[in-house]
Amino acid sequence: MFQFSKKYKLTSKKSIDSLFLNGKKINNNMFRLLWKYEAQTVEGTAPFKILIVVPKKNIQLASTRNNIKRKMRESIRLNKSFLDKSIFQKQYTLNIAVIYQNYDKTDFQIANKNIKLAFRNLTREICN
Repeated sequence: MFQFSKKYKLTSKKSIDSLFLNGKKINNNMFRLLWKYEAQTVEGTAPFKILIVVPKKNIQLASTRNNIKRKMRESIRLNKSFLDKSIFQKQYTLNIAVIYQNYDKTDFQIANKNIKLAFRNLTREICN
């Protein structure tokens, strides 16, 4: 429950392309979320898969991008309880892309607060 293991990472090229072409958007101050349901191909996979993106256009240094991604991963790991299994349909996996939109480095507390807010908005939109 308290780990961000490989089964929660979105790695399929086909799924990523489909997510960016046909996904629904939720904008936040710091993050943009793209989400889309996809039929499960293997039984017992994770109810959701997440892709973390920090554009090179916004953050030039690779070390800074990696630092931001590390903070985002930790924040997602701590707040994945917002993505409760009860809101998901059984035959589908929810694919989510979390895209960092700021042009500067941020603190963990601010990133955590914004991830929490984005996940609340996502659960609200899925339930409606």
